[in-house]
Amino acid sequence: CLGKAMGGGVAPIGAVLGSERAMGTYDDMPTGSTWSWLPWACAASLATIDLFEREPILENVRELERVGREKLGALQERHEQIGDARAFGGFQALEFVLDRESRNRDPELQHLVGRRATELGVLTDSSSTSLNIQPSLTMPPEVFAAALERIGQATATAIRELGR
Repeated sequence: CLGKAMGGGVAPIGAVLGSERAMGTYDDMPTGSTWSWLPWACAASLATIDLFEREPILENVRELERVGREKLGALQERHEQIGDARAFGGFQALEFVLDRESRNRDPELQHLVGRRATELGVLTDSSSTSLNIQPSLTMPPEVFAAALERIGQATATAIRELGR
């Protein structure tokens, strides 16, 4: 998520971030890569960092996380086909399983939920392990709550369609 945010969502750029304790003595790390040092990506990153410092982005992300924990947690309680519901800042996900005890994944259900969510106007990413939900860091929490309600509808529909 940070890479997308750093480039303002339009410029490819990456960074290695860490505390002094975590990074140790890495004071001369090579940074060459395909996307290194693009001037326009650096400009986009600086403008994004400036925006983050001026706007209450972090407070909004904390609220998005709270909404996600509440809504996705409720979905997990409602549907035994959801083995895990995760909400960490702007990265949130549902893990679909055949049964909670074995935790064997149910990719068919996961992908169908993603398709049904798209039909309801909510974009998700159905990865190899989970249905990922990545709200804009500036999205109003009430809009995100409404999007998660639609994901709940998509989940119920997909479960019915597959006879799970």
